Amino acid sequence: MDTFQIVRNNSIDTSYANDYEEIRILKQLADELGICLLLVHHLRKQGDSDPFNKLTGTTGIVGAVDTAFVLDKSRRNADSATLYCTGRDVEDRQLELRFSKEDFVWKMLGDSMENREMLLPKEMELLVEFMKVQKKYSGSNTEFCERYNEYAGQAVSARGLKRLMNLWEYRLADFGVRFRSHRSNGARLLKIEYSFSAGDESAFGDG
Repeated sequence: MDTFQIVRNNSIDTSYANDYEEIRILKQLADELGICLLLVHHLRKQGDSDPFNKLTGTTGIVGAVDTAFVLDKSRRNADSATLYCTGRDVEDRQLELRFSKEDFVWKMLGDSMENREMLLPKEMELLVEFMKVQKKYSGSNTEFCERYNEYAGQAVSARGLKRLMNLWEYRLADFGVRFRSHRSNGARLLKIEYSFSAGDESAFGDG
């Protein structure tokens, strides 16, 4: 079995439209024949907080397929990995796996269908836990990051933490963590709260 690259055209066009069109042709074939096509593709070496951004090429590939899976290992020779699943007809899902050298099978250690917080990256899981203790905070991003790092035993920069928070804003809200940034006297401030009701519009009440 070879990778998706073996059936791709030789075009030097690396745009979203080209990636999408190549997948669309294969999807059309699968629909006409009533079969499932499993395309195996490479991941980029660069890290990314969104595992689907690690697919070589543009997001056109993920956008064109019905379902996408990313098997991500921290190291090439690691025996544990995370399988990320997303698609039109499946709920976003994350499986923690470990490879058994006895029977050569990936065995499941954890499933986000049973533990919803697995859908967050580790930094954001820790942020949710931190806010369950902190409850409310209003002040500078730098001070908040210092408190977070002290609680979580991390060394994340204030800028890096805020970038992750912005990226996962809506998922954090699902777990009851809501925040907003604003400026006051030229300083950028952060207001963040945890509430048991994630959809409660009073999450930013006075206090």
